[in-house]
Order: sequence, then structure tokens, then C-alpha cells
Amino acid sequence: MSVKRVLFATTVLPGGLSTGGEIVSQRFIEGLSRSGCTVTCLGYARIGYTPRPGEVVAETRSIETATAGSAAAMWAAKALLGGRPYSMQKYIGSSYYDQLTSLIREKNFGLTVIDHAQMGWLRSGLRNSYVIHICHNNETALYTARVASASGIRRAMLRREAERIRHVESDLAEYCNAIWTLTQSDRAHFLSLGAPNVMAFSVPGIRSQDPVSLKPKYDVALLGSWTWQPNRVGLNWFIERVLPLLPPTLTIQVAGAGADDLRGRRPNVQVNGRIPDAWRFLSEAKCVAVPSIEGAGLQVKTLDAISTGRPVVATTFAVREIDPPSTVFVADEPQAFASALMHATSGASPGLDDSWARNREGRFFSDVDLAVSNLLNHLGVDV
Repeated sequence: MSVKRVLFATTVLPGGLSTGGEIVSQRFIEGLSRSGCTVTCLGYARIGYTPRPGEVVAETRSIETATAGSAAAMWAAKALLGGRPYSMQKYIGSSYYDQLTSLIREKNFGLTVIDHAQMGWLRSGLRNSYVIHICHNNETALYTARVASASGIRRAMLRREAERIRHVESDLAEYCNAIWTLTQSDRAHFLSLGAPNVMAFSVPGIRSQDPVSLKPKYDVALLGSWTWQPNRVGLNWFIERVLPLLPPTLTIQVAGAGADDLRGRRPNVQVNGRIPDAWRFLSEAKCVAVPSIEGAGLQVKTLDAISTGRPVVATTFAVREIDPPSTVFVADEPQAFASALMHATSGASPGLDDSWARNREGRFFSDVDLAVSNLLNHLGVDV
């Protein structure tokens, strides 16, 4: 068994960097690889996705509920019958489990990463492996917060989801040898669940590149996975409360799945859907807007925006647990947010500066390398 042979078991193969979660997963894979580990990533693939080197497709199928069709009803029924959270049930599959056990027999991994709490169901198939859980969000807090704004049957469903996912997180806290989180508050959450070894990492956004001399093609960019309800709430707030305060000459581009219903509603708003290069999309705007107003965990959208070096206008919620650089303007009221966008697109804001993102990236890779070294020392392996 080689401790540096790593199985990274995740929800969706992250090489496409389509969502914040995929970006975080890919950065951890990069960190493990930089520390000398050989990483095999196992996950589902969206239809049309081409796996990258080191990725293994468990199955190709729709992942988001909105595009899953009748499968979503089946997931809900199985979750109720099995007493599991819906958000975990939709990732449970025999093809995934068969691939997992086959890879373990073939490669005899010394380290397994359970990426996302929703993959906690895999632990019954893990043998003779040091197990790390990467927590992207405090899922218990995320669903508990959504209960307050819901009503009727949806409120009951969200309350059940919060209760069920707390059991999953408690089980991971007990079972896993280490928990890696993205924020100090999530670290505190797992310590409260009794996890003995919890580390928080300052994960960076999309890969920093050299500052580019691209001439901006539009004024404001918004990027997110809008199928995720907390993200969509923020987008709706921007469209309904901020956009009417902006001049119609300001050009706005929205990218990411789940915003197709906005097409044609405003002549100065273009909806792009999924895009192949998130960093380029953000970099070709004069300013990036991050109007997050609810959710949990780290706002990777904010880190992605900062990584371009472009001016960023964000809410206080979007920069929580982030000490933002001077390129970020924080505004919470619609008028203040609109005014900050106008200032940021006027040319009076700070110029390109990606030093903050590069420094954060450097700290992150150093922390992952240290964590791997500590693990090897703990296991008595000569580093």
C-alpha cells in the first residue's frame, strides 16, 4: 500500500470547473498532486463531459434536480424510504460503488478523500485506508437557514433534510481520520461534532494567471451555478433590486447554468449558460458583481472574481470569512451596490491586481503540503 496513492471520491468530476464546488475540489487535487501524491478522481460526469487525465467516470448522467426528469422523483422516494437526505440519495448508485471497489482492488489506495458530505454513503466500501473528508459547507447550517424562509411542505422537507444531513456529518466526524474545511466556522462545527482532527484551509478560486491586457468586452459579469437556490436568490435580488437602478447602457453578462429564464427580459443583460473558461469570462468584464445574500460556507464566486484582478462589487455576505483586498467594494443596499458598480466601471477604481489571489494560492498549497507531511509522519512513513 502506498500512502501517497490517493482516491478522491467526489460528486461530479471537477475538471470542467463549472461550479464553485468543482473549483474547490480541483484545487485540492492540485494541492495533493503538488505534494507528491498520485490522485485518481472518481465521480459522475455530466452529459457531454470529457474526463481529464486522472479522472474516472462512475456514470454519465444528469446531476442537478432541474435536469434529472423522473429520476428526481425516484431519488426523493428512495430518500424517504431509506431515511437518508435527498441531497445524498441522488448520488447513490451501484455503478459508482462498483467502480469504487474495483479501483480499490486494483490500486490499493493508502488515502481516500470523501469530497462533500453527500458522498458519506461510500464509507462502507472503504478498507485499509486513511480517510479524509473535505467539507465544502456546513450542510446542517445551510439547510437549517433555508427552513426559516420556506413554508408548508417545502418547509417540512427542508427541516427533514437538515436533520438527516446532520446525522451524515456526525457520522463522518466519527469515522474519518481527518476533516478538511474551507472556513473556521465549519471547522468549529466539526469539532462540536467530536471530530478529533480538523483543519481549515484558505482555498483559492480558479487558477491565477498572469494579469492580461484584454480589452473589456462588457461592463459587469456575474458567474454562478444558478440552479442552486441560495445562488439564485442573490441573482434575483440583483435583477429585481439593483438592475433598475443602473443605466440601460451598462452591459451585463450572466454566465452559469440555471438563468435561461432571464433571456430577453432586459436588452442590456445577456445570458450565456455554461461557459468553457470562467477566468476569461470574468476577466473580460470591467467589473465583477457577487450579489450573494444567503447560503453557507465559503463564497468561491468571490474568490474567483478576486483572482482576475478586476474590481469586484460584493455584499458583506459574499466576503464573510474572507479578508478582501482593495479591489473589492462591499455594498449591501441596492442603491449602494448600484453606485459601487458605476464607480467600478467608470475607470476610477483600482487597476488590475491579482497579488492577493496569488498569495492566497501560495498559502493554500503550502498548507496542503504540510498536512500531507504531517499525515505521513503520523503513519510512520519516511517523508
